[in-house]
Parts: sequence; C-alpha cells; structure tokens
Amino acid sequence: MSRGRRWVLFVVLAVITLLVRPVRQHARAGTVLGRLSSGASAAEVAVFASSEGGLRSRVYVPRNVSAATSGLVLVHGVHYRGIDEPRLVRFAEALSSSGIVVMTPEITELTAYRTGPSGADDVGRAAAQLSARLGGRQVGVLGLSFGGGLSLIAAADPRYAPSLAYVVAIGAHGDLGRVAHFFVTDQVRGPDGVDRALNAHGYGMLVFALQNASELFAAEDVPVAEAALRAWLQEDRDRSKAIAEKLSAPGRAKLHHLLDDRDAATRAELSSLITRHADALRAMSPSARVANLTVPAYLLHGEGDTVIPATETEWLSREMPKAALRDALVSPALGHVDVGQGPSAGDQAHLVHFMAEVLAAADAS
Repeated sequence: MSRGRRWVLFVVLAVITLLVRPVRQHARAGTVLGRLSSGASAAEVAVFASSEGGLRSRVYVPRNVSAATSGLVLVHGVHYRGIDEPRLVRFAEALSSSGIVVMTPEITELTAYRTGPSGADDVGRAAAQLSARLGGRQVGVLGLSFGGGLSLIAAADPRYAPSLAYVVAIGAHGDLGRVAHFFVTDQVRGPDGVDRALNAHGYGMLVFALQNASELFAAEDVPVAEAALRAWLQEDRDRSKAIAEKLSAPGRAKLHHLLDDRDAATRAELSSLITRHADALRAMSPSARVANLTVPAYLLHGEGDTVIPATETEWLSREMPKAALRDALVSPALGHVDVGQGPSAGDQAHLVHFMAEVLAAADAS
C-alpha cells in the first residue's frame, strides 16, 4: 500500500472511531499518524531555531491555531543527526500541526551514541524552558527509543516533574543491562520469567561496543576503533573500512568480529563486560527511577521491535506506580519508532486511540 493510501486509511479509521470515542482527539490523532505514515510535511507549521542555555533546539509553532496553549518536548533517540533526523522532523511537524507547540532539544549524550542518564538533565531543562515560553504552563515530554528512557528519568526527577503534565515513552528501554544482554544473546526475558528468542538488530550491539571501546581494544587502538565504529553506525561503510586499516592486527580482527560475524568469543567478552558493570547499568536505567514517578505516563512499543524489545515496556508498566501509568500499548502497528507496514485495521485503531489519549493529555495541560 502506498504512503498516501495509508494516510487516508488512518483518517478513515479515525472517523470510524468517532462513533464511540471523543471526536476531536481521535480526528487529530488520525491526522497526525497519517502525516507521519505518509511523510507529508505540514506547511502550516513555523519553525524557529533556539540555543537557549546552550541547548540547541528547534521550536515548531502551529500557524493556523489562534491559541496553541499546550507544549510538548519531543526527544530523539540514539542517532548522530539528532534533531535533524528526517523522521523526527516529520513527527514534530505532524504534532505541531495538530495545535501543539513542539520543542526538539538536541541531546548530545544521544548524538554521541551514549545512553547514560546525564542526558535526562537536558530533557528536564528543555521542559522547563518550554514551560517558561508558554507562561509557566506544564508541558508534555515524548521520548523515542533511548530518548524515551531519558524522558522517564527526567519525569521521575523532582527537579523537573513540576514542569511536566505527562510523559510518553515510545520504544523505550527500562534496564540498560537487560537490553545489552539482548543485543549480545538474542534472548529476551519478560516479567513472566520466560526467555524468548528474538534476533537483535546489530545497531544496538555496536552502540554498546562503542561506549565500551576502551575495555574491548588495546589502548593504542581505542581512538581508531571508536572512529571506525562511529562511521559504521552513520552508515558510511567505506569510511569505516578505511579507518579500520589503521588498527593493529588484533584490533582489526576484533572489529571484524563486531561488525560482521559476531563470533562466540566476542559475544562472551561482551557478556562478561555487561556482568561486570551490572550495578552501574542498573543505576543508570529508568527502571531504577520510575517507582518515584508521579507524572502521568503513557507507554507505547512495537510488538516486533528488534532494537529495544517490547518486553521493556512490559517491565516498565509493572515497575511504575499504577496511579501514574495511564496506558501501555504493545502494538503490531509499530516497528521500533516507525508506523509499521500493513497492520490490521484493529491494530491501527488501537494506535489511533493511544495517540488520541496523548493529545487529550496535551489539551488538559
């Protein structure tokens, strides 16, 4: 099905849902998801660059809404393009076109392929800035992938929670160690204690290797290995291979195992590294913080996500207070953070309803 026809289908599903659900939010939700699915730009959105407090960001303001009173901080995932990543730009435009002032802050932790919690401070600062821009109104935060995990950490922090009306995490991680083990073992464990096989996307293992290059490579090879891994993650394979030629012979062999065959010895070394740092990884994770969450939370995950498995949302939904969790949806209609291909009408309707709930929370703020 073409992107344009998927857009029409989302709108039709929204209209069908109007028979039993509040009209305004579901119509807007269908339009937002339709624009995201089709890749259509929103010409009615004005975009402003900002560097307030040293935090590079963009602010998307709806042109055709007389009084856009709600605000949303949209947080990108682990990607070197940060706020310039095209899918994030489309999502910001689609959300803003529905009548929301959207800020996209650049989280340098994530653009540098790091997943520690310090980026949560940037998320919290961005929320405070957008709140001030809107006259002190509370704003929402919506984070994608590892940005979703940072958004949950920020929302659970009493320094930032007063600025927040709600938090949405899409494809987020709960426990960094658990996710890292998935990268290495292709096994996921949900709260039911059952292990399941799922082939992990290679991106995650390479991000973990880059973060820990100093423990995987000889000291003289570390800068070169980091540069080669970073180029590979940026999909510049030729540059990565050229850089790798500067490594020692053992360094080249290890990089080959990371990039290509991921042999048993390399996986065992990574598993040992995860075990050694288990306490630190747990302390840096949303799962260690969300018990303190008082901000209303909405969790969404793609059922077949191979970057961060959907079991992470299952864990998070159990670990946060029931009073805070407003909805948790694991959907076949979603990939990692993209609208999937060919979902059923029922799955699309559930996704429309979830987005309508988020837009209702935005209106209430």
